[in-house]
Amino acid sequence: MPAGSLSWMVYAGHEHVVHLGNLRMAPTATRGLMGTTLTIQSDDAREYLLKGARNGEARSFAAAVRAAWTGCNTRMLQSERAEIDRLLTAIAKPDDPAG
Repeated sequence: MPAGSLSWMVYAGHEHVVHLGNLRMAPTATRGLMGTTLTIQSDDAREYLLKGARNGEARSFAAAVRAAWTGCNTRMLQSERAEIDRLLTAIAKPDDPAG
């Protein structure tokens, strides 16, 4: 995946664009009798399956998306770091109204 890209296109008879920020979890590659199934789940409860993929390619794709997804989530959390730290401080000291 190109650096900074926020989406993957999945081809399985139809073209789908799934943005990294909309993934429910990192994709999985499950080896089966007739090839490997690549599963991508989005936050809107959609599940995209690519069945019969080559195992090595499916696992490489899943690993690349996992790395990009982790980076995307880390950047989003870092952008909210000050707010998260303020909430954690308020939770740790609930009796301190000055917080």
